[in-house]
Amino acid sequence: MPDLRMVKMSRFAPLFCVVFSLMALTLAAFLTPSFAANTPDKSPSGLPIPRFVNLKNDQTWGRVGPSTDYPVRYELSRRGLPLQVIAETRDNVWRKVQDSDGETMWIHRSQLVSAQKALVIVDGTMVRTKPSEGAAIRAKLEAGVLVRFSNCADLWCSIEVAGYRGFAEVAALWGVTAE
Repeated sequence: MPDLRMVKMSRFAPLFCVVFSLMALTLAAFLTPSFAANTPDKSPSGLPIPRFVNLKNDQTWGRVGPSTDYPVRYELSRRGLPLQVIAETRDNVWRKVQDSDGETMWIHRSQLVSAQKALVIVDGTMVRTKPSEGAAIRAKLEAGVLVRFSNCADLWCSIEVAGYRGFAEVAALWGVTAE
């Protein structure tokens, strides 16, 4: 005579397999480090993609993938360096970013802050008194200088650097978007 427990369990085995499979698929979806679609309404953070951010600290590691399990690809050592967020993980923890040279890497969100600084990418960029080509020049900047910016509109940004305030052309800066 067969064991009754075995007979009853075997009758429900297919249902158990289906439920277990669905649970495993759901868990895998949450654990998979995939990234969200590049649209503002679908980003896990609710912020637009792409967008600019700055490094929060002097020492930051850019990784090959979105986890501390991935190897470090770059060691970034410049607080305030602008980066462009091009993707986010579904769990809203990691950001795939691109630097001014086009290199991409993954950085934990805790290492990034809202964009307030831009990188001068054109050597000899003029800081002018007004947002106009004919305005007086206050300073001349080398490529690689970090500037604090605000109010970027049309082709100009209001900037501040080393005690100088004025306007610089958007095209000479990495890390800003003109509205």
